[in-house]
Amino acid sequence: MTAASITCVLIGLISMISGQQSSDEARLFAYLQPRYKTEYKYTRPLLNSDENVTVEIGMTLIDIQDFDPLTGFGTFYCFDKLAWVDEHLIWEPSLFGGLDKLRIPSDMLWKPDIVLFNSQDMVEERFHSMVVVESTGKVLWVPRTKYHIRCYEPKDRSADYECKFKFGSWVYSGLMVDPVLYMGMNKTDVENFFANHHWEIVDNYATKTMKKYDCCPEPYPDVSFYLKLNYKGPVPNGAETSVSVGSVVLGMFALFHGLLL
Repeated sequence: MTAASITCVLIGLISMISGQQSSDEARLFAYLQPRYKTEYKYTRPLLNSDENVTVEIGMTLIDIQDFDPLTGFGTFYCFDKLAWVDEHLIWEPSLFGGLDKLRIPSDMLWKPDIVLFNSQDMVEERFHSMVVVESTGKVLWVPRTKYHIRCYEPKDRSADYECKFKFGSWVYSGLMVDPVLYMGMNKTDVENFFANHHWEIVDNYATKTMKKYDCCPEPYPDVSFYLKLNYKGPVPNGAETSVSVGSVVLGMFALFHGLLL
């Protein structure tokens, strides 16, 4: 057999294998799509409506931009991590060439109505992305996000600013949608944070809280991420002027007080 013949055979085998993998993925998609009824997109993904949906929530910080040290307002670029089980998306991998994961557009299925409660302008951007579905029905959605929030000086003054991100379901109680920390991680993922000399992370933690309101007997849980930051970037002229004027006033007060003694 000539070298050219061997090359043709190899190309044919590679094409056949690639075609088989693509066929398994296409067959699985064709199997799931018609079974995922339109009403499934708008109702919780459960076979038993008496149960609740556990939604894991995580946050990865990428960058901080347009931060105003005078007001504490800033824009935070992140990746959200949302995971839950959709009982309408379960299959037997052996029937599809062992395929146990499938990537599909996120607008094709139900997604939890998790929002950032303390967004300052009530506008949050969650960019379109694919979801990864496992044969067990577990769904992982990692959209890019942009949040505009206000950070405050912490009460213990352990840092310049404390930035809080409070997430929860907009309409469901904890009996229907239960938010929890993603994989039990009790902090923001900052490994991909665009490090620069403007910021120092002093503390980083996350908690889950449960609240009840007078109107309703059901609990309403939320998951909050806290970042304590020291700001080392440039200070606007207005801030420097305010500080300078304040220093002069304090100095004059001290001098006047000394003359009276």
